[in-house]
Amino acid sequence: ALLLNFAMGAAAGKHQARHVWECIDDKYSFQEHLGSGKYASCFRGHLIANPKQTVAIKQLDKSQKFFKRTRVLREIHAMMGLEHPNIAGLLKVFEDTSAIFIVQELVHGGELLDRITPVNQMNEASAMLVTRQMLSAVEYLHDLGVTHRDIKAANILMVSSDPSSPDYLSAKLCDFGLAHRLEVQHAAAGEELSKKDYVMKTMCGSPTYMAPEIAEHVMRHQQRQQAKRAAQKRGEKDVVHEDPAPNPAYTQKVDVWSVGVLTYIMLCGDQPFRTWADLVRGHFEFFSPGFDNVSPSAQMFMVHALVVDARERPTASQLLMHPWIIRPQSPPRIKSASADAAAAEGSPLEAGAALGIPERRKVSERVASIALSPIKALIPGQRASRSGSTESAGSPR
Repeated sequence: ALLLNFAMGAAAGKHQARHVWECIDDKYSFQEHLGSGKYASCFRGHLIANPKQTVAIKQLDKSQKFFKRTRVLREIHAMMGLEHPNIAGLLKVFEDTSAIFIVQELVHGGELLDRITPVNQMNEASAMLVTRQMLSAVEYLHDLGVTHRDIKAANILMVSSDPSSPDYLSAKLCDFGLAHRLEVQHAAAGEELSKKDYVMKTMCGSPTYMAPEIAEHVMRHQQRQQAKRAAQKRGEKDVVHEDPAPNPAYTQKVDVWSVGVLTYIMLCGDQPFRTWADLVRGHFEFFSPGFDNVSPSAQMFMVHALVVDARERPTASQLLMHPWIIRPQSPPRIKSASADAAAAEGSPLEAGAALGIPERRKVSERVASIALSPIKALIPGQRASRSGSTESAGSPR
């Protein structure tokens, strides 16, 4: 069967799709089966014209229940033309009547998630290197008007699994299934729309890494559902509930928050927030012994990245200039066990402020202190929720 090939533009950000009738079997050879998901299977393959050029081929079955063509095309659109050393590259896309085939760069080192456990965290130097690479990727994406919206350890691939390899700590961001790409036509006629100020409203992301400006709406949904169930138990069948809150309005800063959460998880092997209420408040601690050997500079990096008010949250470009990123040091032992204690250390905060990085500020107590279901963990030991990305206004799956 002939397949439709969406040819990728060569220059980053200069992408165009042209329809060329080609057969994937004439271009690529399918080899080892690497794994399967809800509606996709991944294969190792190589270019027939150059067998040394190995690739990953993702086959998305259109007949599967969870297949959504619009989401797949959005992922393809977001990745077209991206060229960055810390982003898994998209090479070509083919389509026939039964499936879509996405040909991507093959990365051999497995997921970052597999290197993080509660008893075997990454050392600070390694975590800093991965964080720096993700900030570089996010800065690049944001400059092109792309917001990933699902940065997490399971969506970061490591280049090599060999600890002796120079690429052992090289990382690449992948899975653009929830990504959004801003186009010129989104701007009003005659107006120049800033990529950094563009507002998105689709409620999506993975619970553990979700920014508070999105999570607050998820929490309110849970509150409404709890109130509804309580009313039904009391026999109040005709209770009129308030209309659901509108979808959240958020910017590219949601990716910055996710990188902050990622850094926390890499350093201690645990998630910073246990409930939606804690997440919305931005309440987290540097507990002992998990952070006993983490430097004040690293702690202040997380404090700066996890600013609840998105307007004051730094950009990826600003965080790339944070002292912890540009001047990595051997992590000394410290006694501080909370973000507030770390903020009181003084020197790292002053250095960050000098670079234009805002302090973490307390938010008003606008969250009702009611019992909420815990956030699903996305770390080893609780891997059942690793595919827990969501794209609905309901509670996280």
